[in-house]
Amino acid sequence: MSSKQKLKLFCERKEIYSFRKLFEALQHDTKLRQDLIDLVTVNETYFYREESQLNLAVEFALQIPNVKILCAPCATGEEVYSLSMMLQEKKRDSYSFSITGIDINSEAIEKAQRGLFSERSLHKLEERLKEKYFFKR
Repeated sequence: MSSKQKLKLFCERKEIYSFRKLFEALQHDTKLRQDLIDLVTVNETYFYREESQLNLAVEFALQIPNVKILCAPCATGEEVYSLSMMLQEKKRDSYSFSITGIDINSEAIEKAQRGLFSERSLHKLEERLKEKYFFKR
């Protein structure tokens, strides 16, 4: 379904029949605004996605004692957890760094906080890493 179709259905369900009415409603209705954000954001993520970029961030972080990392956007948390795993694999103690993930999509944040991931999210990980950092539910 195209973004245009998604937006049209969203508006129809909310009984909003013009973009002017949508714009006006978004000015005052924070729940409607968040629902629209959740609708249009894409949460394509998995562990070790863009591994070369993650490696650069990890190499930089290793040079800073007690480093604090902001991961934005973090979607459902795979990037945050990937950075943590990569730092620990480089023998960085977990108490010597902190990682904060933020995202604009409230549904994605809720999933990240639960820490539950599908097999698809883990497809790039070696079995050794899966066994070390995850357990099946």
